[in-house]
Amino acid sequence: MKFEEDASRYTEQCIRLPKDLKEWLAYKELKRKIEDLKEVLPLITDLKKPSIRDRHWIKICEITGTRLNYENPDQMLIEDLLKAELLKYQEDIVDITESADK
Repeated sequence: MKFEEDASRYTEQCIRLPKDLKEWLAYKELKRKIEDLKEVLPLITDLKKPSIRDRHWIKICEITGTRLNYENPDQMLIEDLLKAELLKYQEDIVDITESADK
């Protein structure tokens, strides 16, 4: 998946930054965001499966307390998924995606 490749590339680029920059708050924040992205990407991949229907998205919106634009997938932004803090609800989301596959 392209996102996973990009996230890995960003991680490598962060590692190669000069040691002095690694003490900066901006570096630490960037590194944390990249790590969070790498962790949430498998969930996002599961949510892209064709087995995921509107009823599954409705459950995800209820669980996360967010409004996601699942009706228009071309307009759903990864930023919206990150704001939904999917990792907090990872276990529930995995249950939903697994049940969708059955």
